[in-house]
Amino acid sequence: MLPSVGCCHGTAGFGTSAAGLGTGLAMRHVMACAFGAAGIADLGTQLTQCDGMLTATRSERGAQAADLGRQVMCHARHDDACQKLMSIPGIGAITATAFATAIEAPENFRKSRSVGAWLGLTTRRYQSGEVDYAGHISRRGDAHLRGLLYEAATVVLTRTTAQSALKTWGLALRERLGFKRAAVAVARKLAVIMHALLKSGQKFQTAAIA
Repeated sequence: MLPSVGCCHGTAGFGTSAAGLGTGLAMRHVMACAFGAAGIADLGTQLTQCDGMLTATRSERGAQAADLGRQVMCHARHDDACQKLMSIPGIGAITATAFATAIEAPENFRKSRSVGAWLGLTTRRYQSGEVDYAGHISRRGDAHLRGLLYEAATVVLTRTTAQSALKTWGLALRERLGFKRAAVAVARKLAVIMHALLKSGQKFQTAAIA
């Protein structure tokens, strides 16, 4: 239990001290009473050491992430499947590698449209009596890959300069449904197109949309 602030310099209590010295000085006053000057110095040293350890950990993680990124890029440059997937606007090395790894063999899905449902990018259907409407996406499957496809979809809608049937379709949806719902639809379409390319062995055609 912390001792009363009144134990130092004859002050009447924390309320009086805070009013006279301000919040910062009052807090130092409390710490001085509780820990003493030596204790505060030791606490400051420990905090400095902890901060140094955290900085070192962040640096190490940053270096590891950079090294992993280089490995992914190297793999994608030499992998035929990734090269086909990266021909699609918005799809980079990380998304291509993650998708190809998750799918494993294109033959695992008889229809490309099934991939969207497998990744949780299809809307749930609610039916009860006369009620029949589409709700939120199911969010099943690989959440990380679903997030990567959503990011790729936002790139298609906002940053890509190359014109394609996919972008035109997505922009039309954005005008009609709003950005978020359009991005989800484009992400689902990307999953379908990516599987179709892996299955056919072809690269993306700007005029085509699955």
